[in-house]
Amino acid sequence: MEFFYFVRGLSTAEGYKGYGPEQGEKALRKAIADEVYKDLDIKPSEVFVSDGAQCDISRLQLLMGPNLKIAVQDPSFP
Repeated sequence: MEFFYFVRGLSTAEGYKGYGPEQGEKALRKAIADEVYKDLDIKPSEVFVSDGAQCDISRLQLLMGPNLKIAVQDPSFP
């Protein structure tokens, strides 16, 4: 699976690239859409890979406003 290529790559000095483009690496977004959301007809352009949940929550609050309900992932850190 190409998805795991990216995960393994981050654990090595040679494979680590730092932050990618604003919306995430295109190949990674495609791999996520194809592997994780394959039964939901999610397009790679609809996948967003960010630098972390804390930043995303703040951005979503600013973008959407206080009266909109949204779902976000549960951060894996305290």
